[in-house]
Amino acid sequence: MTDFNVTEAMDLLHEYAIKLNFLHDETADMLEGYHFMPNSMFLRIDNDKRDIYDSLNPIADNLKSYFLKPAHGGSRTGAGRKKEQPTKQIRVDLTLANQLKELSDLFRSQGFSEQNDLLVALNEVYKSHSSNNVS
Repeated sequence: MTDFNVTEAMDLLHEYAIKLNFLHDETADMLEGYHFMPNSMFLRIDNDKRDIYDSLNPIADNLKSYFLKPAHGGSRTGAGRKKEQPTKQIRVDLTLANQLKELSDLFRSQGFSEQNDLLVALNEVYKSHSSNNVS
């Protein structure tokens, strides 16, 4: 199958299952009439089954590769950083790193209105210090 279609493959598997059931029933019917199955009948049924299985293998392989996920790669459920608010990695002076981390943790632990208050306060601190340095 070059263009793999799952529905067609499933239909084909269904047809082969019917054929295999028929061969199984035929084998059982023959065994009822004989104390042993003649070798010619056994070989014919066995060859028919082998032909069916040979036809089934590529279909089954395609279905396996279609439905099974690769063993490597992909993501595990619950893996990775939890999505709350987007983050951005920045470089800061080492002397500020701990204080900014604590500020970030405090910000995340607050509710929406408290976060808004912190942002307003930070903007005021920034404006007051930047206007002092410019003058």
